[in-house]
Amino acid sequence: MKKRIFHRGHNIENATGDPDGWKTIINGRPVASKLTLVKKSIDWWCDMKAFMPPEKFAGVDSQPQHA
Repeated sequence: MKKRIFHRGHNIENATGDPDGWKTIINGRPVASKLTLVKKSIDWWCDMKAFMPPEKFAGVDSQPQHA
């Protein structure tokens, strides 16, 4: 069963059911990753008008914050 989500003007689709199988196109570039990372890429594009692949966001939440 194909799952589809609409986020900030982009259709995100998962045809496999795999947690890492979410796909969309941002500014003509196909991207695929976890849903949260794909959404972050879309948010970055909508807010900054700069493409940032989902892989760049993968380690952001796990890095320690410096005071």
